[in-house]
Amino acid sequence: MGFSFSPRSEAFLQDIDPDLCRVARRALALSRVDFAIISGKRDMAEQRRLVRSGASQTLHSRHLTGHAIDIVPLDPNTGKGRFSRGLALEVAVAFYAAGQE
Repeated sequence: MGFSFSPRSEAFLQDIDPDLCRVARRALALSRVDFAIISGKRDMAEQRRLVRSGASQTLHSRHLTGHAIDIVPLDPNTGKGRFSRGLALEVAVAFYAAGQE
């Protein structure tokens, strides 16, 4: 499909585990749906804020070590992030295949 990460997504990949970075890049190459990275490595202050707001459930997140990313599929019609089951499944299939490789 020829998707590429935006500068914002690239910035979130900067402090991520290199293996996870490779999987994310390969998933983007395999995916039939474009997606963006919306969160990468976090410090404890940010994680505490997310737990307080209800956006996260744990203070032991793998985001703290750079072993997790959050993504959002991009609507093919608008190019904007959209949390829909169908789009998410397409991206999940690409991540699964990338991880298997």
